[in-house]
Amino acid sequence: MNKLLKIFVLLLVPVFAASAHEAHVHGIAQINIGTGDDNELYIEIDGPLANYISFEHNPETKQEIEEYNNFIRSVPGKLFSDQLFKVNSEANCFVKSFDNDVDIEDGHADYELEITYKCTNIDKLESIDVRLFEQFPSLNTLKGQIVNENSQSAFELNREKNIINLKGR
Repeated sequence: MNKLLKIFVLLLVPVFAASAHEAHVHGIAQINIGTGDDNELYIEIDGPLANYISFEHNPETKQEIEEYNNFIRSVPGKLFSDQLFKVNSEANCFVKSFDNDVDIEDGHADYELEITYKCTNIDKLESIDVRLFEQFPSLNTLKGQIVNENSQSAFELNREKNIINLKGR
C-alpha cells in the first residue's frame, strides 16, 4: 500500500464512519480529495443517488431503467471531457482510472465515484473546478476534505462556490 493511501485511510476512516451515521440527505454529497508523492490526485464522491437521477431505489419501470442506464453510461464521457471536474491545466492531469458504484440498501441508494488522475506536474496543482452542480441540478452541497502528506482540511462547495483551491492547504 503506498504512503498516501495509508495516510488517506487512517485520516478518513473516522470521517466515513461519522458520515455513515449521518442522515441520508438528498441534495448533499461528500467529496474527498487526496494527493501524494506518486503524482496522483484522488477524488471520491459519495451521496444519495437521487442527487443525480429522479429516484433512489432499484429501477423498476422501463423509464427508470432507461434513466438509470443513461446516467451510468454518461459518467465516463462527462468525466473524460472535464464536465464533472476540471483540474488547472498547468498540473497536466489526466484520468488514469475510475470506478462508479450504486449501493442500494433499505430502500435508499447511494452513488459512489472514485477517480484517480495522473499528473505530470503535480507540484503545479492549484485548483479543481467542480462542475457537478451544472450537470446534476438536484445536487446542492458538497461537504469535503483534502488530505495530503502534510495536512488535512475541510471545505464546503455549492453552486456559487464550486472551485477547490489546493494551494495553501
